[in-house]
Amino acid sequence: MADSLRETLSSLVYGIQWRKGFLLVCGEKGIGKSSLAHYLAKELGPRTEAVVIDQTGLPIKQLLKEILLKLGLSPSTKKRALW
Repeated sequence: MADSLRETLSSLVYGIQWRKGFLLVCGEKGIGKSSLAHYLAKELGPRTEAVVIDQTGLPIKQLLKEILLKLGLSPSTKKRALW
């Protein structure tokens, strides 16, 4: 693993373990984001759920809906549930 990916992995693990909120990894195609997600899942183990969103440019409501669906949760039909 490249040093830059190792450093990013450490930052992600720290952010998750200390509940620092939403974490985002973005970058150009081919720099190792998918590999990083796999390393992260292995590092955190089965007790932590992660969501990978690979669609760019989603409106915030759609992004939140996608996150809920990938976590196996049903988005509420009430508008306030998304905010």
